[in-house]
Amino acid sequence: MSSVRRVLRNTAIQVGGQGLSKVASLAFYVVLARELGTAGFGTFTYSLSLGLMLMSVAGLGIDDLVVRDGARDRSREPRLLVDALTAKAVTGGFALLLAVAIAVFVDTPGEGGGAAIVLLALAALVEQIVSSVGSVLEGRERFAAVSVAVVAQRWLTALAGVCAVLLGAGVLAACASYLAGAVVALVTVTLALRRAGVRRLPPPSSESARALALMSLPIGVSGMFTVVLFRIDATMLAALQDTSAVGLYGAAYRVLETTLTVSFAAVGALAPMLARLSLSEPDRLRELYQTACKALVALLLPVGAAFVLFAAPIVDLLYGPQYREAVLALRLLGGAAAMYGLSYLSTYVLISVDRQRLIPLITGAAALLNILLNLVAIPLYSLDGAAAVTSITQLGLVLGTGTLTLRAVGAISLGAVVWGPLLGCAAMAGLVLLLGDSLVLLPVAGLAYVAVFLSWERWRNPQELRAAMDALRGRVPTQRPQGER
Repeated sequence: MSSVRRVLRNTAIQVGGQGLSKVASLAFYVVLARELGTAGFGTFTYSLSLGLMLMSVAGLGIDDLVVRDGARDRSREPRLLVDALTAKAVTGGFALLLAVAIAVFVDTPGEGGGAAIVLLALAALVEQIVSSVGSVLEGRERFAAVSVAVVAQRWLTALAGVCAVLLGAGVLAACASYLAGAVVALVTVTLALRRAGVRRLPPPSSESARALALMSLPIGVSGMFTVVLFRIDATMLAALQDTSAVGLYGAAYRVLETTLTVSFAAVGALAPMLARLSLSEPDRLRELYQTACKALVALLLPVGAAFVLFAAPIVDLLYGPQYREAVLALRLLGGAAAMYGLSYLSTYVLISVDRQRLIPLITGAAALLNILLNLVAIPLYSLDGAAAVTSITQLGLVLGTGTLTLRAVGAISLGAVVWGPLLGCAAMAGLVLLLGDSLVLLPVAGLAYVAVFLSWERWRNPQELRAAMDALRGRVPTQRPQGER
């Protein structure tokens, strides 16, 4: 199978699995938001954000190295997995103790907030273990097995949580459902690893685990900063406003999280190939980076435009009139929806070329910027200020990680990446200005985007368009003529 077809197959598997899981997650959050109200949903959102931030310490960035080094040398997989689990057990245990201390000694907002923090922190620790086991499978490009585990987790969480809440249970039942889903994912992915032939693991080694943790520390620090970027706004809203504001913001934010599926799936499918090309074919790595940037912008820019253009009917459909104050926040989060994939891709490319030490410089600066801006924006504009800060910070991440990546792999044609999607989004905006923002027009706006985008590509980049169409049909991509850019 050609590398292009393999990436497309892996991406399709990832998108399918992530799509099914996000449908379940969105249903779970929508029912919680409607049944618990803004205050109860705010308590859940705050507890989840705090639990994930605490447990980000356990991640250490190790899983990215497991994928990278496992893809390069399969014989190292058992040692890498044991070292990853050993390191996470230590750091995750401390994080869990901190969660318990916060639950006991800190006055947490909302009914049952302390117990909710502990339950969700424990669930986040289980998810960290799932991620390490899944990383071995991803290094082997066995994405279907990982997708099955994620789908099983999200659907069990949704079914159990929705049933419990509809029967009158509260926030703690939703948290327990989240934890149960994470345990199911752990069982599923462990069985998949055994079927893949990884059955006997070496004994734990504190020295080896420490060496891996130190090697991954720059990625881990960056990962913690990234979690802060995505979660600190909810905790700051709870401290500076109230749980109702957190609930409104959480409703808008859940829609954003649903769209991140494309970025996770596409970049995850590329990760093993990026690791191999970085060693053997640096010129192809640059070409792959440009192609991936173009694909992500083409897919995500219209999603961000849809947030801006159709925010009101989306909020009304999902959450009802009690969440109408979240409309502007959803519009402002459109920038983050459009840009996240680019920073995520650039981060993986930097890891693949062994420049992970540079990543914390950018993510740390972005996290600091996020906190400082939120200290000003939240008291003045509440959830709308938090949403605007999220998109501003994401722009900074794109510029920072993109600049470092271009220095590492070489220049790409930015015009070829952005012009087609920008013109397509302009067509979407023109249609809405003429006909209104009814959700019935969303598919029509999507078709207008596709028509304008493909027309531009056919005119300006016909060779690349033919190669893409050949790849989608499973054919060998048309070779680009010598000297053509």
